[in-house]
Order: sequence, then structure tokens, then C-alpha cells
Amino acid sequence: MLHFDGQDTNLFSQMTQPVISFDCYGVIGYINPVAQKQFPEIKAGENIEHYFKSLLWSSVYDRLEDGLPASFSSAFLDGDHYYLNLLPLGTSEKFLGGLCSITDRLAAMGDPGFAGFLHDLKNPLLTAHSALDLALHFEVGERQQLYFDIAQRNLKSAISLLKNANRNINLADRESYKFKRVCITSLVHEIVEDFCSSGQRGVPSSIEVSAPEYDLFACCDATKIKQVVYNLLDNAFKHGSGEIKLSLSSVGESVRIGVYSSGIPLSPDSLPVLTLPFYSSDPQNGSGLGLYIANKVISTHGGQLFCTPVEDGNIFGFTLPFNEDLNLKSCAAQYFLGIDSPEAVDTTGEN
Repeated sequence: MLHFDGQDTNLFSQMTQPVISFDCYGVIGYINPVAQKQFPEIKAGENIEHYFKSLLWSSVYDRLEDGLPASFSSAFLDGDHYYLNLLPLGTSEKFLGGLCSITDRLAAMGDPGFAGFLHDLKNPLLTAHSALDLALHFEVGERQQLYFDIAQRNLKSAISLLKNANRNINLADRESYKFKRVCITSLVHEIVEDFCSSGQRGVPSSIEVSAPEYDLFACCDATKIKQVVYNLLDNAFKHGSGEIKLSLSSVGESVRIGVYSSGIPLSPDSLPVLTLPFYSSDPQNGSGLGLYIANKVISTHGGQLFCTPVEDGNIFGFTLPFNEDLNLKSCAAQYFLGIDSPEAVDTTGEN
């Protein structure tokens, strides 16, 4: 069993969050007073997996053994869901165990759809705020108008999310999606422009976009696809090591969007874990919802999320059917009525 000296236990006993230590086999050692009060069922000498049920424990142990932090959601014995932050304990030669701090995520933890809705509402609001702030630093002219346009577009997206909160929370309900014929090429360029104007420290002023000379279209819910692409760019910025590129192409009967970020290549089989709700490889820089949301949205569109490790980084992206069966019913009228003019094609995600 893992033991701490008096200085360690004194520090943990003063923490306002529940803290539990465990050894390399998951056997619980120290339980601080807050954890004892909030989780009286937990006993030293028993296995932490017994109390916090999750399929992720094997992956968590591997990550801790590599000296890396981990975070994920878990259901306690009483059915409530909690967010676990874990830090490795040991030396470079030997993994001794971990330290687990527990955060109550309340209703949002039990409902990833609601948490995802809040996650996606934040992005357009922060971008609009940043764009307005930038606009005030320019004299009246094209540059100022550009930032005003970005702010207006993102405020409309936020209002649309709020007005359609019920359908935006239920990510897997196809009937709640609003499929329209969308110019994916224009949508992607708008998203990149918004992301580069988001105001996050260190965000590049521009991102290289490779796309065909002709426009690509698909029947989709533009608001949700915009959320997915924005989340992929945000992940590339936060978890990559610098360079970001976006590619748009057609593959068979689908549109393919890929976001490249330089960094350490991931294992090809890591995607199932990364798309679990509230799992984050870096809890300081992510909520663990971006890829979960992306996977739900793309699956509901009939497409597929992918992660492709390359020599100097990773490509996260998805395929989106041009005219997948589940979209036909919603889009048929637009095609048969000949609605092909640019002004009739939705790229904003407004409903």
C-alpha cells in the first residue's frame, strides 16, 4: 500500500476537494477529511475501481505509469457522476500509484448532451466578445467592419443555439437536426476566420486551408458541423505543438475534412477512448467533450470521425456524405425545386 510522510498528509488534509491516494494496483491508501465526509463508504485497503465504476481504468493506469495526468468521468456507487483528476505518484524508474481528486459535476456530468451544449455555446460567445474588442482598436474601415461581421455572425450562432436548446442538447436524435444544402467550402473558411479571431492567446492569425478550386456541398445541419470543425481546430491548438493545417476534399460520395496538428503521433486505436465523454488527456486544457460531441454529431449525419497519426503529428477529421439516405428527406425539396442559387444555400447555421 502507498504511504505518505507527515508533510504530505498534512497538505492533503487541508485541501477543500476530496482527495484519495491509491497504489499501482488501485488499492486505496490515504483518504483526506473532505473525502471521508463526502464519501463515507470509501475504505482504505479496498480498490478504488470498486467505488468509481468506469471502463477507462486500464487506460488510466497506463497513462499514470507513463508519468502523465489523466481525467475522466465516473459513476459512484450511489449513481451520481463525478469528474476525476488523477496525478501519477512515484519515481522515473517505478510507478507507485496515483492521487485522485474528485470534482462533483452535478447534472452536467450525468448528461453529456447538456454539458456539450454549454461547451459549444461558449465558443461563439467568446469569439464575438474578442471580435468586438478588436473592432474597437481600429478606425472605421474594412478591418473594423470585418470584426463587426465576425461578432455578428457568432452572436447569431449563439442565439440559434439558445433558441433551439432542446434539439442541440440531444446530439443523437436525427429528428432534431435541421438538414439543409450547405456550401461546405464557404462554411469552412468562415470557421477558420472565426477561430483565428477568437482572442485565445497564441492562436495563429491565419491557418492554411487546402481545398479544391470548385465548391463542395453537402446536406447537413450547418450549426452542428460548424461546432465540430471549431472543436477540431481548438483541440489542434491546445494539444498540438504549433503548426495547424486544414484540408477539404471529396472522397467517393463524401466530403472529407481533416485538421492536422504537429506533435507526437497518437496510437491509431486511441480514438475510442478520446471520444468518451469527459475524458481528457490534458485536464488543464480541455473539458473532455470536444471529440465526444464531434463523434455524436458526425455519426448522426451518417459520417465517420477519424484519427490518423502521421510522422510529425496527427490528423483528426471526419467524412460527411454528400447525399446520405437520412438527409434525403430533409433536402429533397431543395433539389427538386431547383434551389441552387448562392443566396439559397445556408452556410451560417442559422435556423
